[in-house]
Amino acid sequence: MLDLVPQIMQIWKSQRQQLEIVGSDVQRRIQAVEKRTPQKALGKEVFQAAYQQLSGEYDSENGGFGCAPKFPRPHNLLFLLRYYVQTGEKAARWMVEETLNRMRQGGIFDQVGYGFHRYSTDERWLVPHFEKMLYDQALMALACIEAFQVTGVSCYAEAAKEVLAYVLRDLAGADGGFYSAQDADSEGEEGKYYLWTVDEVLDVLSPADAELAFHVYGLNSKGNYAEGKGKNIFYIAEPLDQLAPYEGLTMQELTERLHHIRAVLFEARQKRVPPAIDDKVLTDQNGLVIAALAKTGRTLKEQKYLEAAEQTADFILKRMLKDGVLYHRYAKSEVAIEGFLDDYAALTFGLCHLYEATFQEQYLQAAVDLTKAMIEKFWDTKDGGFYQTQNSNASMPRLKQVYDGATPSGNSMALYCMLWIGRLISEPRYEEMANRMSELFADEVEAMPQAYTFFLSALELLLGNSYNVVLVGDLKGEDSQLMLDALRRNYLPTTTVQLKSPKNAGVGYQQIGGKATVYVCQNQTCLPPTNSIELMLKQLDVNQENVKS
Repeated sequence: MLDLVPQIMQIWKSQRQQLEIVGSDVQRRIQAVEKRTPQKALGKEVFQAAYQQLSGEYDSENGGFGCAPKFPRPHNLLFLLRYYVQTGEKAARWMVEETLNRMRQGGIFDQVGYGFHRYSTDERWLVPHFEKMLYDQALMALACIEAFQVTGVSCYAEAAKEVLAYVLRDLAGADGGFYSAQDADSEGEEGKYYLWTVDEVLDVLSPADAELAFHVYGLNSKGNYAEGKGKNIFYIAEPLDQLAPYEGLTMQELTERLHHIRAVLFEARQKRVPPAIDDKVLTDQNGLVIAALAKTGRTLKEQKYLEAAEQTADFILKRMLKDGVLYHRYAKSEVAIEGFLDDYAALTFGLCHLYEATFQEQYLQAAVDLTKAMIEKFWDTKDGGFYQTQNSNASMPRLKQVYDGATPSGNSMALYCMLWIGRLISEPRYEEMANRMSELFADEVEAMPQAYTFFLSALELLLGNSYNVVLVGDLKGEDSQLMLDALRRNYLPTTTVQLKSPKNAGVGYQQIGGKATVYVCQNQTCLPPTNSIELMLKQLDVNQENVKS
């Protein structure tokens, strides 16, 4: 910047007229983009179109989508899981499982210290750009835990826990928020912290463990990172179930050996100079982490994740929300920059998940308040949709972003939150606003639906088979816990769950026989209440064979 700013000043002085012409052209182009007009609302056929486009882009050999460089794109996986459950299309589930398996086994995943790197420079997920982003960890943890809910395969739950272990260990700030990133470079060299020579491995492992590590992690004297230079990226080179018999081990014995090897290597790596941490706490990224922690803690019944989610939510709400204004950044004990749409929407998204994990009313109320503020500050009352910023320079138009890039767009998250909260507080206006968003963004979503997969996942709350479950019971009661366990075991992405105390459940919600009672509602009509878990799941149209086969 020290070199750049004087050059900008000089160009402004010497070529001001040309710059003003370019600026006017940019302004006209942005204004043209923002001249959307509401169309016919999106229909269910857009889900199939998105699935077909993703299928066409899917890399059947290596998993993932497109060619190198390959990014995680976890919201594609979240969409495909929903599509599988709604349609029974097994290829959608297969694409998710293969992609997660290949990424978890690849060099894009830090096999020694956990966490996902930013992207892979090759199509095999082997050679990463070594930066680690907080939002990638959050979204990948969500994809992994939802894959576990759908399949029942434990390795996906383990992957979610590994990702969160990295987040809690290396990105947790002392004040309660999570830092935004870890650099790729250390000591002026990209990836130096993560790379190993064969001699470095032999220095810290026993000969037997080193030989096993060479087999499992694909290490060799020439190196697999920069061939001929001896530097290696750890990746799972051979399927463990095939390697175990070859080594004369059971899978449990092999797994235990590898846990020991990883722990020894991690301890040795800790003595190196680590990549720097970007210690900004950003509200939108922390909202995504709250969601990941809450959903993982709820699904696996792991209290430490719920406690971490609560601590982060409390920090953001106390330190970064002042006089009704949510701030974007916290650094060096100071908040700065009034929040964007993404901040309001992502934090609300996280609070939605945290409420359903804990049923603490303060998180639901905070989500409701933030939604109201988000609408007041960013909603376009004329055409619908949310602007990215509250205010704009008079010479530049306000923008509405809906494309789901590295993170879901603010409009995508806002759509989800409005539909979720609208059902819990019985606010039909939010569903009407959601319909307006469907009409406003219809043209661009229909043109390339695979670029809007988080928006489509949220839209399933509006167009798919969605339910609102009201549980009347004591949260600490065994009967209530059994009901909740049944709900949490199953993958119900378009089902909202609300807890009401028997003492103040309100008109129309009573317990049957003094026991925890569930009301399953759809389209503002509730089915007969029940104490039966089996009947509750039947009312929710849960197909156990389809979901966990």
